[in-house]
Amino acid sequence: MAATHRKTRTVPRDLNPVWNEPLVFNFPWPEYGGIHPVAGEELEVTIFHDVRVAPTRRNNFLGRVRRDARQFVRKGEETLNYFPLEKQSYFSWVRGDIGLTVHYLDEPFAPEPEPPAAHAGTAQS
Repeated sequence: MAATHRKTRTVPRDLNPVWNEPLVFNFPWPEYGGIHPVAGEELEVTIFHDVRVAPTRRNNFLGRVRRDARQFVRKGEETLNYFPLEKQSYFSWVRGDIGLTVHYLDEPFAPEPEPPAAHAGTAQS
């Protein structure tokens, strides 16, 4: 979805982790004339085994789920749905599914305020 990334916390030593964390993605709201504001966009959820709690030195790809944004429903109409994880290759040993509740808010949002600009040549102690 417009190359925006979010990350959940790591659930260590759990073969059936539960995150239960909301991930919010904001999109500009031009005048769409009633067309779904994210039509044609795709949500990709990728699952990795975290290197900090693994015996290996790299994050291992476990699987991914891709959902077309046109399948999303308005807030209040969402339900928990389970999706099978796509494997990285045919020979991957990983299998499983992930439960997601996805919805959109059909209203504009206020843009996030920009951080204050740093002034060159000033320092405080």
